[in-house]
Amino acid sequence: MNKIRTGFKVVRRMDYFRVASAFNFGKRVDYNINIWTKRPLYGYGPLSVFKRLKDAENFIRAEGVSGFEIYLCEYDESSELKLYSPTNTWTKSWCPEGTDFAERIKLIQQMTKS
Repeated sequence: MNKIRTGFKVVRRMDYFRVASAFNFGKRVDYNINIWTKRPLYGYGPLSVFKRLKDAENFIRAEGVSGFEIYLCEYDESSELKLYSPTNTWTKSWCPEGTDFAERIKLIQQMTKS
């Protein structure tokens, strides 16, 4: 297992108890506080996470929509060099500044909400 890193995950509130990936490309990923969430299997790449809080905040501002929340998180950095779904592929150069790729993420504490 890779070294555990600290970062920031942008999510959407689904209901009082659950949050999910801010965007999904055919596969929604649900997250719970203090529980490790692994990347989806079969046809999907690593999860995305921001290295710095300011990068996550800049991403939310650039999207110009409300309903996002930012969580402090721990993550295992992925060795993969791209995000992908069955229909799309994104290298880090196509992702927002400060994006990192993760094999698994654990949300720790809510930092902000929009």
